[in-house]
Amino acid sequence: MWISWSDDNPGRRYKTCAKSRTGGCEMYVWHDDPIEDPFLKQLLIDLHDKVRHLERINSELRAATSVVAQHRSTQLELPPAPIDNLAVNQGLAM
Repeated sequence: MWISWSDDNPGRRYKTCAKSRTGGCEMYVWHDDPIEDPFLKQLLIDLHDKVRHLERINSELRAATSVVAQHRSTQLELPPAPIDNLAVNQGLAM
């Protein structure tokens, strides 16, 4: 069973032929009655769009977290900077 997220049939479940995903058949049968209330139809569309948007943000945050974790592990592997580094102690050597 599949769920349609088209603007005409948001959230409406349907069944398809087993061959439909490989291009062998285009038959489908609706399992649910259509949503008649325009408010509910638009609400389903908006909520689905919001979920997709949040999933994209979550994916981007996971990728950024991975980059930060890699950066931190690289930083931990570096030897400590020398104490007499001129760039660090520039104002102290007076």
